[in-house]
Amino acid sequence: MKKTKSITLFSNKKSPDQAAYDLIEQADDKLDFKPDLALFYATLKYHGKYQSMLDILNDEYGDIPQIGASVDGMIYPDDMRADGAALVLCEDDDARIRVDGVKGNSAIGSAEKLAAKVKCEYGVVVLHFPLVHVPGAIKIAQFIAKGFYYSKKIKIENLDKQKKIGKRIL
Repeated sequence: MKKTKSITLFSNKKSPDQAAYDLIEQADDKLDFKPDLALFYATLKYHGKYQSMLDILNDEYGDIPQIGASVDGMIYPDDMRADGAALVLCEDDDARIRVDGVKGNSAIGSAEKLAAKVKCEYGVVVLHFPLVHVPGAIKIAQFIAKGFYYSKKIKIENLDKQKKIGKRIL
């Protein structure tokens, strides 16, 4: 069985674009394997301006699966960072990605239900999901209406206009 390899990179450059390019430069300097999975995480430091970061990372790693999330922080063996972006590049021929969902009364309850659905004979299961805050009825209705409006509008636009519309939603 081939050993899993991974490298974790961090940047807290001021602009989202600078941070994305910094992560790629670090990877170019340190990477000694061909990754087959990219995990990307960004904190609120970038005020939701993740699309330009994703575009830059996709230019470099668009040929491999990418998963990501906005997070409150990243925990490392010797450190915790709450102000930047992290890129984890992995290589594992036996790794598999599966997308699934459940309804639960709590984050722990949902995680337990998801874990029970996954069969894992050799290795580890990583549950990758954001915690979601659901606001009051009026706010959620406004959010859903806005989402439906932009969802319909975005289908008729070109890619550049789609990105602009996506930024308005955030």
